[in-house]
Amino acid sequence: MFLRNSWYVAAWDHEVARSLQRVEMLGVKIVLYRKENGKPAALEDARRQL
Repeated sequence: MFLRNSWYVAAWDHEVARSLQRVEMLGVKIVLYRKENGKPAALEDARRQL
């Protein structure tokens, strides 16, 4: 059992690049990427199955 309202590691620092990287965590599809300033970011995957 995993808590949904908690922080989890999604990727190592060197794994997150400027290009979108799809991952699935706790059944939720998200994309990881780096902003222009180099900071990592994550968004819900818009291409998820409805």
